[in-house]
Amino acid sequence: MLNIDITTRPDIDHLLATFYTQAMADETLGHIFTEVAKIDLKTHLPIIGDFWEGILLGNLVYRGNPMRKHFALADETPLLAEHFAVWLTLWEATVRANVVGEKADMAVQRAQNIGRLMLHKLEMTG
Repeated sequence: MLNIDITTRPDIDHLLATFYTQAMADETLGHIFTEVAKIDLKTHLPIIGDFWEGILLGNLVYRGNPMRKHFALADETPLLAEHFAVWLTLWEATVRANVVGEKADMAVQRAQNIGRLMLHKLEMTG
């Protein structure tokens, strides 16, 4: 059943838990999360939830620098256009399967913009 839109932090948390479960199992991305970054979802989901809460709900609770984290990750394994394309495809599919509305559309659009910018910056330094 689709929720009308993203209106609360629990909406974001559900979306992220669903997405990361799929991303970590994906044959293209999974190893980056599980073997390279060794993501612990209990630790990671609240942080990334803070990031998305700021973007989607305007609550500026995120404290961090996502580019710095991805630069460090890129030092350990290549982060390629293919990885970003798969990430974005999974993200959009997860959003579209769970929520509809203005904030859902914003979640997809902002992820596309962030992905393009992040890939560009990684390519410029690599």
